Amino acid sequence: MRCVDPLSLWGKVAILDIDYHHGNGTQEIFFQRRDVLTVSVHGHPHFAYPYFSGFADEKGQGEGLGFNINFPLPEIIVPQDYTLALGRALRNIVLFKPVFLVISLGLDTAKGDPTGSWPLKAKDFGDVGRMIGSLRLPTLVVQEGGYNTRNLGLNARHFFDGLHRTYYQTLK
Repeated sequence: MRCVDPLSLWGKVAILDIDYHHGNGTQEIFFQRRDVLTVSVHGHPHFAYPYFSGFADEKGQGEGLGFNINFPLPEIIVPQDYTLALGRALRNIVLFKPVFLVISLGLDTAKGDPTGSWPLKAKDFGDVGRMIGSLRLPTLVVQEGGYNTRNLGLNARHFFDGLHRTYYQTLK
């Protein structure tokens, strides 16, 4: 996440990790910073790697206390569970009022991904993109997980289409 330091010269930065696995490295890097909000929607560490981090009570430390938010979800969910958690995550980002948003995009939340257990389909990735795009924040997307190569391109296309269309629709 070296990209965050140059961005933070302009103001606060929010990082939204929507990978099936908790963003433990991102959390560790920014755990004591108040100018960077880290938010992660992921599989609960009781069943999803990395097993040792990503619990809801990990909220930051020192100056960073309150600037790390985890939304661990159960092993079995429906798409509405995911979008509900994402909506809560996005509300926290809005309250933080960042100048930039960095998305750690994991497509391993897709149905049939060999590393996950969730049922998200291409349409759901479009919904996720639209939800994020509605924030109208300058956004950098870093693609991370996603191991079902058969659907990877389709899911990515739907995400970016939703993000792009909604971002620019709300600018008009």
